[in-house]
Amino acid sequence: MKKIIDFFVAAYFSTVYKKCEDRLERGLTVLSIPLGFNGLSLFYCLLPIVYSIPLVGECLKHFSPYTFGVIIFIITVLICFGIKHKLKNIYSTQQYEYIKFFSEKFPRFLLILFVVVHYLGSAFLMIYCMKFA
Repeated sequence: MKKIIDFFVAAYFSTVYKKCEDRLERGLTVLSIPLGFNGLSLFYCLLPIVYSIPLVGECLKHFSPYTFGVIIFIITVLICFGIKHKLKNIYSTQQYEYIKFFSEKFPRFLLILFVVVHYLGSAFLMIYCMKFA
């Protein structure tokens, strides 16, 4: 599992301009957005289970769509910040050289292609999972 996360971080690290001083932090920020989309997709898939809880389900059914949208937005922002904070703790400046070496193992074109596919896939998965809400 660690190698998969390392690959994700290395792919997003390689898309940031090479002369940036805080390249790893910017890569982690960009990575947290599609991972937040994936977390939101999971939230949408679990929403029918939440609706089946008697007291919570009744309260959620009485919310207006605008209030429900604000709640979803807040949950998305919290998921993104939580993911970014966790990844920043794991990939501190001590592992900068490791991520740099790991990203140089693969062709840059392949990593950029992976980032584009991951973004689009995460967005489409989130939109698909909205139908469960």
